[in-house]
Amino acid sequence: MKKINSKRIFVFLTLVFLIQGISNAQEDYEEKYFEQNILKLDPIEGIYDAQIWGQGYNMYQTFPKEYTNGTIQIRKSGYNQFTIKGPNIITADEGERIMNFTLTRLGETNIYNLTIKWEAAESTVLRTSLSNNMSFHFEFEIPQEQIRDTYRRMGKKYYGGGVKYGFELIKIFPTKNMYAEAYEKERKKQAEEAVAELEAAVKAAEWSGTGFALNKGYVVTNYHVIDEAKSISICGVNGDFSTSFNASVVATDKTNDLAIIKINDSRFKGFGVLPYRVNMQMAEVGEDVFVLGYPLTQTMGYEIKLTNGIISSRTGFQGDASRYQMSAPIQPGNSGGPMFDSKGNVIGIISEYHTQAENVGYAIKTSYLKNLVESASLPAGIFPTGNTISTLPLSGQVKKLKNFVFFIKCSGQDDGPANTLSTTISSNGNKTISHPVCAKKIANDLTVTCVYMTNSYTAILIRSKYTHYSWCRINRDTYISAGGKQFKLVRTEGIEISPNVTYYKNNDITF
Repeated sequence: MKKINSKRIFVFLTLVFLIQGISNAQEDYEEKYFEQNILKLDPIEGIYDAQIWGQGYNMYQTFPKEYTNGTIQIRKSGYNQFTIKGPNIITADEGERIMNFTLTRLGETNIYNLTIKWEAAESTVLRTSLSNNMSFHFEFEIPQEQIRDTYRRMGKKYYGGGVKYGFELIKIFPTKNMYAEAYEKERKKQAEEAVAELEAAVKAAEWSGTGFALNKGYVVTNYHVIDEAKSISICGVNGDFSTSFNASVVATDKTNDLAIIKINDSRFKGFGVLPYRVNMQMAEVGEDVFVLGYPLTQTMGYEIKLTNGIISSRTGFQGDASRYQMSAPIQPGNSGGPMFDSKGNVIGIISEYHTQAENVGYAIKTSYLKNLVESASLPAGIFPTGNTISTLPLSGQVKKLKNFVFFIKCSGQDDGPANTLSTTISSNGNKTISHPVCAKKIANDLTVTCVYMTNSYTAILIRSKYTHYSWCRINRDTYISAGGKQFKLVRTEGIEISPNVTYYKNNDITF
């Protein structure tokens, strides 16, 4: 019997990376493609460093493995279908390609079927998986009969045995760092877009506060009420809520949270004679006081609300000398409203309340309002000095005073107030709810100004305008409860997660 050298036959069939590798120009092009589409790539797509071994055998012996190295590329060719590109994979001695490879991903798993087609023979299907370090391997065998049929087609005789192959592929492009950088860049981009949409929604939203009249069309309120407003309107002049008057800011004191606005509407005919005066003298602890304003109008309505109490302290939070502490209950919307003494004189401007104590509110002393008027060089005589209601009972005083305590509407839009609650759905299906109504709140100084919902996350824009603290933080266990499930906090923008803290100034922060 004649002995045939199968090793020689195997050499003819081995991979020819060194003869027909990928050109530099093609490799540069492919790298550019993978880099530009990195977030859209299937995990298996990319450029691989490949080590391939081949081993011939016959009925007499098995020859040593022979190795070759090179690079190949895997790219998508259809839905969950991929082609292996690069050198002529498995060629005969004339350089004719005699084998094809196709990869098919199984659903959303990291498992792939590798179909190997040898000439006209039946296809061989192997199963492989992409590991966490972005590598995979497979082995297969070409029996003697298939090789003999191939040589017969080429007009040659074949006397050798079969050949075994092994592939070890390690992904070298894109790298893990490139994926991480691309995902982080996209995350930041999405966060910036979400914040931009939220901020745009806030600018289009409406919020409100309270103010009270001075002479000559001037109105006092809080700085935080008119902050960032593009348009301001005043309702309730002389008790008329069917007419709104346009107003503009003429003086502000951000430090003490004061603002003076002026009605600049041609329809405005004046307030008439104000029945109270602004008392600049210091009030005493124990004095009776009452507050008028328009708190929580979305749920409590637009009728003016009265609360009463006493002066509890001549200093505010943490000994703030610019404030009184008083016991009259107040809520969001009371901001900027007047605090009256028992004779109906204005002795303070409502500014904020304590979130961790019951019925503890704060009012700015009128002496600071006087300082603002003087520093802004406003006309003389804008403070009312006469009081015509001092002898009336509380109900009679309120009846007279309510025509001079106003509901102030502010909007982030230049063309006038927007609806308080609005829902916008963008072309991509994302939903923005501006200025939503919150039925329950633990921290009363927080306002949910906007909720932004996508298929993958929900973002909530929150504004704190009433707190006294100079720092804040959010608990990492914060969650949204919906449909009986809890959806935990993923990330934050503008506020640190506990135990870290965010410092801020001027009692105002948005996150």
